[in-house]
Amino acid sequence: MTTRFLAACFCSTVLAIALADSAAAQTKPSAESGETKEASGTAKGWDISGALQGKLLGGMNLQEMGQAAADLRAAAEAFERFGDSLNGTADRVATAIENTSRHHAEMSRDFDPFGYKAAFQTIQRQNEMIEKLYRLELRRLKHERRPDDSAKKRGKKKRKREMTRR
Repeated sequence: MTTRFLAACFCSTVLAIALADSAAAQTKPSAESGETKEASGTAKGWDISGALQGKLLGGMNLQEMGQAAADLRAAAEAFERFGDSLNGTADRVATAIENTSRHHAEMSRDFDPFGYKAAFQTIQRQNEMIEKLYRLELRRLKHERRPDDSAKKRGKKKRKREMTRR
């Protein structure tokens, strides 16, 4: 679909150039005065008398127009074939680029010129160590609180015993 669109754009560009040449041929310089003289015709400057004589688009007759149309069609078909081969080539180039980028990433996996990877690994190890020390400190604090709690419980038990003895 893309190649057909490109072929249509190419054809319309060629047609626009041909029309511009035709319009330029309509205004020819006068040999006597050196100025351009508008050809007689419509308000846009088209020479209808040339069309009546079989001359179109800057002096082309109908047979030449038919040949130009056939050449344009052949060029459009060739352009479409070129687009198909270009699509195949683009697929191969894209695959090659993808493989190259994968290989480059593989080679540069251990490459760390500024030390960012090593710094992040160090920070990760430090964070793990801080978490480990935090857990150990919590465990130590819980262990220190237990004897105090058990002493309070023992004190309550002693009081109860004393109360029951009296």
